[in-house]
Amino acid sequence: MPVYKMSDYQIAPDKTRDQTRKLQKFLNGLSSKKDCILQFEPGEYHFYPDYASERVLYISDHHEDVPKRCIFLLEGFENLLVDGNGAQFLFHMDCIPVYITKCRQVTVTNLSIDYAESGYSEGIIEKAAPKEMIVRIDREKYPFRIEKQTLYFREGRGERMLEAWMEFDAHTRAPLKQGKEFLVDQSRDAAKIACEMLDDDSISIFRTDGGSFLKNSQPGNILVMRHHPRSHPAFYVTDSDGVCLEQVQCHKTTGIAFLAEWTKNILLENFDVCRLEDGPVFTAAADAAHFVHCGGRLEIGNCLFENQLHHAVNIHGIYAKIVDVPDSRTLLVKLQNEMQKGIRMAHEGEEMAVVQTSDLSETARGTVVSCQFLNSDYQEIVFAEELPPVWIGDVVENVSCVPEVRIHDCVFRNNRGKGLLLNGKGTTVVERNLFETPGAAILLAGDAKRWFESGDAEEVRICKNRFERCGYVADWGKGVIQSSPCFQEGETGFYHKKVYISENFFAGNGMPVLWMEHVGKVEFWENEMDEEGDASVVLKDVGAFESDRMGD
Repeated sequence: MPVYKMSDYQIAPDKTRDQTRKLQKFLNGLSSKKDCILQFEPGEYHFYPDYASERVLYISDHHEDVPKRCIFLLEGFENLLVDGNGAQFLFHMDCIPVYITKCRQVTVTNLSIDYAESGYSEGIIEKAAPKEMIVRIDREKYPFRIEKQTLYFREGRGERMLEAWMEFDAHTRAPLKQGKEFLVDQSRDAAKIACEMLDDDSISIFRTDGGSFLKNSQPGNILVMRHHPRSHPAFYVTDSDGVCLEQVQCHKTTGIAFLAEWTKNILLENFDVCRLEDGPVFTAAADAAHFVHCGGRLEIGNCLFENQLHHAVNIHGIYAKIVDVPDSRTLLVKLQNEMQKGIRMAHEGEEMAVVQTSDLSETARGTVVSCQFLNSDYQEIVFAEELPPVWIGDVVENVSCVPEVRIHDCVFRNNRGKGLLLNGKGTTVVERNLFETPGAAILLAGDAKRWFESGDAEEVRICKNRFERCGYVADWGKGVIQSSPCFQEGETGFYHKKVYISENFFAGNGMPVLWMEHVGKVEFWENEMDEEGDASVVLKDVGAFESDRMGD
């Protein structure tokens, strides 16, 4: 297997020079994309978007479906190893650091990814009153200005105005207890504020709409201020098979840290989305890891996911709404969620199910002959067999892309939102992890009304985990382990099939240990709970509940 030493191609550590053009020239000049190793020297590398390859990409769960500039554009490789040897890659906005597409057996190892600038800014609260806050912002780290009482932050060559903020505890570096995201974007139905300069680094922010700031805000706490869209994942993987990240760190990104679509057999091993000691409190603008229409074996092991501004892990398919039935073999469907536009629903030979929106029950299945885009909203799906009567307004989902999931020996803590969102139709095992999440630690959902994320779990096994101080923000969950598929009011039925929970430890949690709705069977055995925290169990429309807890 040939080893390409990047230093031989003048791609070497340099804190002052852009390495993008040299990298693009190297990748474009490879005579073969099979069986090769790209080897970097240790040190700090800088990559700018100016000379990067550009693609028009529709990226799930991100804003702005526009041309994206990709630094490491890895397309069509087979049996590739990218070895950073401990290198630090710093990227400059806006770009996708690593885009892996149409590849087989790709491993990225021994490197860290960070952005030289930040899409989010931070400030320290100096005064917290119902109508006014005084915030100190390090102008050198986060350049800003105020014009007409509106706060603007500089981003590279441009600037954007403040849209929202999240408050983090100064001591724990975790989201504020019973806090929430505070929306201040003037274009939305959000809080109306005005800003004034007090000195070089301190500003006054006051309500102009008669409302109040959060009651439990405290001086010394950290405000993470959002002014950049969720635009670029750090790792974006599509249409591939056998992708491995090991010994890789992400420190802050302008989107999801790792996002995979239509990819089989993924391993994240010692992949950390984590803070630097002297860095900002946040690590990613959205989830740490997100998987859409993935299959095969999906394993996440020995990872640290902390302080990202959305969930730790989200695994799901997509529900697309039926808008027309031209004939008994053909459906026209529309992608409903604005962050799912342009995502393919199926390939030839795959199986799709028709699902009622009222109770998410399956009414028909068919084998796909073709799936054609009309545009980013609409797709025409033709089936091999005639379908039974299908109702406009119901939805379809792909039932062939079903991953077998194992998540083990990880730490999930201090993020905005929930821990694991597990909407996968296969078997899922969650074992030996530590959860310290402000919302639900594990959520089984399913929704054809808002997010349109599909996947009724066949079997979920949750064993030998520790759930400590979870559920301290009520807006982000109902139970530490929660099942709540979105049924219409009054509808009954079992969406998720079986949830097996054993040998876990629950300590100091702020919401019920279990909140189970629309599950066929729940087993709860040999779990330990301390005397502090809510140890209650809530069951709604559960077929069977077996437990060694007295009185359940």
